[in-house]
Parts: sequence; structure tokens; C-alpha cells
Amino acid sequence: MQAALSVLVDDAPVLVRDLREWGIWQRFGVAVHLTAGRHRIVARVLDDRSAIRILDMDGRPAPVTSQTDVRAPYAVVPPVVLPDPNPLDAMTRAQKAPNAVSAYFAAYLANVEGMPDVANVLLAPYLQAEDASADMLESSASYSHDDPAYPTEVKHRTERDLMVRAQKRDPKLWYSRAWLVLDDAESRGFVEAVDPLRKVIAEVPDQPELLEQLARIYARLGWRAERKKALVDLAERFPDDVRALRMNLEMLDGDGPVTDADKIAARVKALDPDSEVDLDRALARHDWKAATAELERLQKRRPERKEIASRIADVLQRAGDPSKALEQLKKALDKNPQDATSRFRLADRAYALGHDDSLRKSLADALLAGAKTEELRSAIDLLEGTTDLEPFRLDGKKAIREFEAWEKTGKRMAGVSARVVDYSALWIHPDGSAQMLEHELLKIQSQEAINQEAEQKPPEGLVLRLRVIKPDGRTLEPEGVSGKPTLTMPNLEVGDYVEIEHVTTTEGDGDKGRRYRGPTWLFREEDKGYWRSEFVVLAPKDKTLDIETRGNVPKPAVRETPTYTERRWRVDESPPLPKEPESVGAREYLPSVSIGWGVSLRDTVLRFTDLASDETPIDPRLVAMAQ
Repeated sequence: MQAALSVLVDDAPVLVRDLREWGIWQRFGVAVHLTAGRHRIVARVLDDRSAIRILDMDGRPAPVTSQTDVRAPYAVVPPVVLPDPNPLDAMTRAQKAPNAVSAYFAAYLANVEGMPDVANVLLAPYLQAEDASADMLESSASYSHDDPAYPTEVKHRTERDLMVRAQKRDPKLWYSRAWLVLDDAESRGFVEAVDPLRKVIAEVPDQPELLEQLARIYARLGWRAERKKALVDLAERFPDDVRALRMNLEMLDGDGPVTDADKIAARVKALDPDSEVDLDRALARHDWKAATAELERLQKRRPERKEIASRIADVLQRAGDPSKALEQLKKALDKNPQDATSRFRLADRAYALGHDDSLRKSLADALLAGAKTEELRSAIDLLEGTTDLEPFRLDGKKAIREFEAWEKTGKRMAGVSARVVDYSALWIHPDGSAQMLEHELLKIQSQEAINQEAEQKPPEGLVLRLRVIKPDGRTLEPEGVSGKPTLTMPNLEVGDYVEIEHVTTTEGDGDKGRRYRGPTWLFREEDKGYWRSEFVVLAPKDKTLDIETRGNVPKPAVRETPTYTERRWRVDESPPLPKEPESVGAREYLPSVSIGWGVSLRDTVLRFTDLASDETPIDPRLVAMAQ
């Protein structure tokens, strides 16, 4: 059973694969003895795709028929689990092979199964001697390239050391020689690799990988004539090597002649019917009809590939045939209801045809299907020119006028800067997704504040305002610079205001709103005074909202509507928090509000336990080092 974590036959467990156990990945088969009759196979798999292979003990397909009727009865006599047929299992458990020949071939098989660490462990006892086998040294070097036990620099150093030893033991090992030539070229320059690699090719003319590498070096050096000659030679000498043919085809598509490129493409397709070579070429020359036909051919060959319908729709849209594109998008969505891209494109097409409510209908359907909704929500906000939180936005300049009128009474907010407005409105939807409007208005009161606020990270989500407001009412907006991770607030001076307002969207829990954990809103911090700090929460009426407050937080003002409950917390004139050395973390006692629903102590402990537990299997080599 491909990618199975556990397998049950007739409700009896016959195979368990615990990923915390080192070397377990090769345990994918089990031998069982079954009575005559109907039997049920159930597996827990890692992916939504898998494959079941039922074989006789000699490895040939078992002469059985399969059904998918879950209601039919099946055998009640439990299966008898036979000795493990996997030849690697015993050696992996023992962490050694009975002899060098077994170690060599077992290591090869382990690497094929995606376990280079197991391969290296099996070979390690036979690599210590000075006269170790050159083939074993070279094999271990290639396995070390992907060995997960060591950091990248250690992998490369180990790989090189083993290649050097292998080449010394047997100078005719072409792979080690070529590898060392290319590795030296990374530091010395690729020109230095041309002649040594040509020499290896002259001595070993029957290996296509060598010519491929030489062609790549020519490409990196910009030697077009030499590259073309090498690729033509490669295709002629190895007419059945798909990778070599693809490299030659890429060159011919760029430089011609086209007739030669067509012949190579036909050869590639004959060798690999699943190849997308014709599709790539059709898309490159904007031949939408040919691209559609090729995608339809691939769809017939591989009906399990859900993404092909969406790709056909994309090609049809480019070809100017929106009606057929629409049909393909519907097929793609029927196959995969969680395909957010296809759903969004269908809604977009319907909106273009005049169905103004298409986006909101698609949003409702996406919520029912448990699909992502961020694209749809953003489109709705963009088209309507507002967000759902528009009624809850504040007028920043009005807040400044009120603040300055308050200052004229002789009052002043302490701190290097003052948060005139620290405001958020959080709208939580029944599926656990949410939109959060954050509005910050900061008055610069010192040079230290200028240094802190002059560079701003671009806000997340939909940015509504990002600007400097001068005391005379002028506004200045920052300009982005390519490659610069921050935005510079222009001409920032003491007495200016920095205004940032944006909306972020978070997805639901994927379980139709069974649980929701909201943000923690703080009403105070160390170096800034808060003139007005306000937190507004809109939650569905049918959800019991859990509210946790810390510090001196007033009770919320509550307003009921037919569908949701609005709660509003507000704290005015909150001074900066004094710094107390060696005190507990400020978050422990700062005035704050946390909200959520469906979050229990047991559930939280289980989740934290999963996060804290290390599921990575412990490599026996690292254990030996630690001991």
C-alpha cells in the first residue's frame, strides 16, 4: 500500500508504520494468509492518492477481483500475518548487513526507496579500511548528497572526501572523475572544466550524462556553437535517452531548424507518452488549439490528475473561447470542490456576464465546501470599493482634531510618541474565518520616535492608508523602492502623525468553525502613551464567545443584531508602562483582551503536546556520537 501509515485487512491491523521510527519508510508491504471469500482492505495514508498492489508470494499479480461496495459482507476470520517479505527490513532493524555484497545492494535499494541515511549506515562498516571498495565509496558519496542526518556543508565535505577516495582506488571510475571536475569548476571557473571533461568523455564515450554536463557548461559559458554541436551529437548517439532528447529539443526550438525539432519531439513522445513536450511547445508558440488537444489527451491517459481540467480552462480562456473555458472550470470544480482558483475564476466570469451577486454566492459556496476564501473576499472588497468593516472605520483627521483640542487644555501624553488612535474592528464569520481592520495613528514627540518610525514594514493585507500627516493638514505617502523591504515615511518630523490602516483576512479552522482562537489586544505598552485604544469584536450570535481579560479592562459595550453580537472595549489616556527590571513579562499583567470559542484545555494541551514532541526519527549515527 503506497504511502500507508497503517493497513487493516478484515478490520485486523496487519501493518503499522510509525514515522518516528528510524528506517521505517521501507516497510510498505506485508504478507498475509487469507481464507477463501471476500476481504476488505482499509488503510490510513499520507496523501489523497495511493495505490494498492495485491501480489502472490512470488511477486506476480494475484488472480483476484476488486470491488468498492462498502456494504457487502467480508470474512470474519482474521488474517494470519506471515514473516516479513521485505529483504531490507531485517537489515534495517539490525543496522547492518550480513556481508559486503548484501550491504552494497541493500544500500542501493534503500536509496531508491528514499532512505539515503539507511544506505549510508549499511555501507559504513565497509568504508573504514584504506582498501575499501571503490564502488562502495562512490555509492556512499552519492547517497551522502541527500543524507538528512548532516548539515549541507558536512554533506558536501563528506561527498567530496568519498569521491576522492573512490577515484584514487580506481582511476577509471568515470562518475567520480567527472564529479570532481565539476566540483572544482564551481570554485575555479567553468572554463577550467572543459578540457578535463572532454578527456573523460573520450575515454568513456557511452555515458550520456557526461555529454549533458559538457553541454550545460557550454551554455553557462555562452559558447553557443560548441553547445549546439554537443547536443546534436548527444541526440544522435543516444536516441532513446529522453533527457538528452529534451535538451536537444530546447536548443532546436530556439535556434532551429523546426523540422528537426519536430522529429525530436515525436521521438520524445514515443518514448514517454506522458511527456508534456507537445504541450510546452504549443504554449510557447501560442497555438491554443494544439495545446488544448494535448491536454485533453493527457486527461484521458491520466484521469486522476485533477489539475488538468483547470489547465484546459486556462488555455481556452487565452484562446478567446470563454464559454468552453467556463465548462472546463465547472468540471475542475466538480472534481475538486476545494479548488479556490477555479471557483474564483468561475465567479469572475459570471460577474463579467452581469451577475452582480456571483462573488458573494461563490463565497457562500466556498464556506460550505471548506475552501479558501481570501481571493473572493478581496475581490468583493475591491469591486465594492469598501470592505465589510467600512461602517467601523474611523476618520483619522477628525481624531487628530479631537486630540489637539484635548492637548490645548494643558494635557499631554507621555512617551517618545503617542498613540492617538489604536483601534481594531474584528469581524468573525461562522466558519472561523475573520477580517480584522487595524488603524494606528501615532504622533511623533521626539527624535527617538523619528528613528523608530521612519522605516515601516509594508502592512499585511489590504492597505487602506499609509501616510504622514503634517500639522498643517498636508499628507505625504511613502514610495516603494524595488528590493527594499521597508517603506520610508517622507520628511518625518517632531509633531507629525503617522497613520497606518489595513485589513487582514484569516482562514477558518477547516472544520466549519468548530473552534476559533482570536488575537490578544493590548491597551498599553512601555514607551508610548495611548490616548484612545479600542477593540471592537463582531461575532456570530450562535457562537458562545469565550472572553479572557487581564489588567484593568472595562466591561464591553454590547449591541445585539439579528445575526451577530457587537462588543466594544475602550480605554482612554493610558500612560506608558514603566520599565521594571527583573520583572515578569509585561504581557502577564498588561491590560488586554483575548477571545475565541471551542478552545478547551484538553484540546489545547493535546495540540501543544503535538507541537512540542519531536517526530523526527533519531539517526543511529548521531546517537553514537552523543554517547
